[in-house]
Amino acid sequence: MGMGGPVSPYQYLSNVLIVSALLCVFAAGIYQLAKRLIHQMVLFDRAQALTEDAKLETDKLLQVDKRLHNKKISLPLPYQLLWYGIAFFWLVAGFLQMQPMMFTHDFVTDILESAYQVQIPFFRPSDLALMNRWASDPVTSNVESIMIQLYIGILLILNRRNWIGFTALGASIIWGIMVWIYGEGFGNTFAAGSSFLLQGSPGGVIFYVVAAILLLLPIRYWKNVKFYLGLQWIIAIFWFIAALWQLAPINGGWNSETWKNSLSSMIQTPDPQPYWVVDGIHWFMNMSVAHTAWVNGITSGAMLLVAILAILPVRRAILLSFSLTILFLIWWFGQDFGVLGGMGTDVNSAPLVALFMLVGWTKPEVWKIEFSYLKKFFKTVHSPLVRHK
Repeated sequence: MGMGGPVSPYQYLSNVLIVSALLCVFAAGIYQLAKRLIHQMVLFDRAQALTEDAKLETDKLLQVDKRLHNKKISLPLPYQLLWYGIAFFWLVAGFLQMQPMMFTHDFVTDILESAYQVQIPFFRPSDLALMNRWASDPVTSNVESIMIQLYIGILLILNRRNWIGFTALGASIIWGIMVWIYGEGFGNTFAAGSSFLLQGSPGGVIFYVVAAILLLLPIRYWKNVKFYLGLQWIIAIFWFIAALWQLAPINGGWNSETWKNSLSSMIQTPDPQPYWVVDGIHWFMNMSVAHTAWVNGITSGAMLLVAILAILPVRRAILLSFSLTILFLIWWFGQDFGVLGGMGTDVNSAPLVALFMLVGWTKPEVWKIEFSYLKKFFKTVHSPLVRHK
C-alpha cells in the first residue's frame, strides 16, 4: 500500500497501541522519578532542621517507616483470584473486540441493534444516539472500545492496591455499566423468552461491575470469614433465581420453538466454528426440541441443586465439581463458549459465575463457621422441644 493509501483498521489500531504504550511507560517513569525526588527533598529538609543526635535517631525511624511502607499488605487468596481473574477477562474482551467484523457496520446491526430491540424505553433515545455515532465511524469507535478494555485489564494486572489499580476498578464499574446497558441491553434480562444464565442473562459484564465493587472494599472484609458466608448466600440465591427463571412458563423454557430458535442462532454465525462445538449444540438442540419437558426439568433441577448445595456444609470438592461441570455445559450448549462465531464481545456469563464460585469457596475456614451456624440453629430449635417433653 502506498504512502497515501487508505489505512486499514489493524494498522490504525497497531499505531494507537504503540503510541499509547510509549505514553504509558513515559508517564510511569515520570511518576516514579517525581515521587523519589519529593521523598528525598522531604528527608533533606527534615534532616537540616534537626541536631546531629536527633538526625541519627530520625534516620533510624525513617528506615523503619520505609520498611513498613514497603511491606506488602497480605492479601487473601480469594481477593487475588478475583482481581487477576477480572483483569484477565477484560483483556480477553479487548482482544475479542479486535475481530475483523467488529470494525464494520455488522457490529451495529448484529450486536447494538439486537440490544436496542430489548432495551428499556427510558434508555432508547440515548441508545439510538450511540448507535448512530458508532455507525458514522465504526473503526474509530471500535478502537476506542478496545483501548478502554485493554487499559483496564493492563492497569489491573500491573497495579494492585494503589491509586492506579483503584482507578482501573472505577473505570471497570463505569464502562461495565455502559456496556451492560447499551451493548447487552441489560443482558436480555427484560426480554421475553430469555433464559436466565442458560443463554447469558443477566449478562457477563454485570459481573465485572460486581467484582470491581467487591475489590474496592477494605481488606479487613476479605479477611473476615463472615464475608465469604454472605457471598455464598448471594451466589446460592443467584442459582435459585436461575432455576425459578428457567421454570417460569412465561420465559419459554417449556416451549420447543423457544429452544430451537435460541440454539439455532448460535450455529448460524458469520465465521465457521469447530465441528465438535457445532455438533454438541446440534445434539442439545435436537434433544431440547424432542424432549422439551425433560430437558427443561433437568436443567432447572440442576440449577436448584447447586443452590441447595451452596447453603449446606457439603465438601467443597463436591460443590465445585458439580457446579463447574454444569457451568461448562451451559457455556458450551447455551452460550457457544461466548467467543466463537466472529461476533463475540466477551466470554459470556458462565465463566464469570465460575470465578465467583471459586472465590466464594476458596477459604476452608468458611465451612467451619457455616457448620457452626447450622449446628447452633438446630440446637436452638431442638432445645424447646426437649424442655417441652
